[in-house]
Amino acid sequence: MTEDVSFTRNQRTAKVELSVRATSLDDDHTILVVEDRTEARRFEETRRDFVETSHTS
Repeated sequence: MTEDVSFTRNQRTAKVELSVRATSLDDDHTILVVEDRTEARRFEETRRDFVETSHTS
């Protein structure tokens, strides 16, 4: 199972983008992988804005 989660810690901090994956190993054990995707998401937004701007000129 994979879930993308966004949250803001408080009003003074930037939004954090996380990718969370959980895999059950057996009845008693689960692996949880949390990846901070904040910088990748910001880069993608910047790239998209640049492409949109360059194509509208």
